[in-house]
Amino acid sequence: MVDGPARGGSRTRHLGRPASRRPADRWRCGMSDLSPLVGIDVGSSAVSVVVAVEDEGRIRVVGSGRCRHRGCKRDVIADPGEVAAAVREAAEEAEAMSSLPVERAIVGLGGTPVTGLRATASVPVTGRASTVCPDDQRRALRACSRMNIPDDYEVLSILPVDYAVDGHGGLRSPVGIPGNRLDATAYVLYTHKIHAQAVVQAVNEAG
Repeated sequence: MVDGPARGGSRTRHLGRPASRRPADRWRCGMSDLSPLVGIDVGSSAVSVVVAVEDEGRIRVVGSGRCRHRGCKRDVIADPGEVAAAVREAAEEAEAMSSLPVERAIVGLGGTPVTGLRATASVPVTGRASTVCPDDQRRALRACSRMNIPDDYEVLSILPVDYAVDGHGGLRSPVGIPGNRLDATAYVLYTHKIHAQAVVQAVNEAG
């Protein structure tokens, strides 16, 4: 099941791993109250899984796993079952090392099929007293994602570059600035829907 897009060219996935398949000792080392941060990289020849926790404001890696596979051809998944098996093995290795569950993860979509473009879009300012509000900022970024993206491609991530209010640019955060028009410039990452769906299928099958 897909939670929705995440930042940085990635997406959040539920692995849906049954309780009976979890390592019996996963709650050792006093980490049972921690919510793990899990990243999965589906590469063209191997899958890597990293488990981390937040420790006093810092991210600490507590487990990792890696498994090679032959499920891709020319950087595109050709055998989802082969890739799913690699995801499962790498996740179980990371679970065993960290004693924490791999149930949700940020999945990176890398490789040749991922493309990026720089886009600029404008929206009217709608905040109180004609000041930029967070919704204006979100609308401007969404407008960037609709610039010159083919219909059969899916937007993975929108990375803000800067903003301008009434032509005054170079702004990192426009919220609260008075004006009539907000311009956003962002770098938009996208991929063919077939490629994204293949990665989703492989990760979901791993559950």
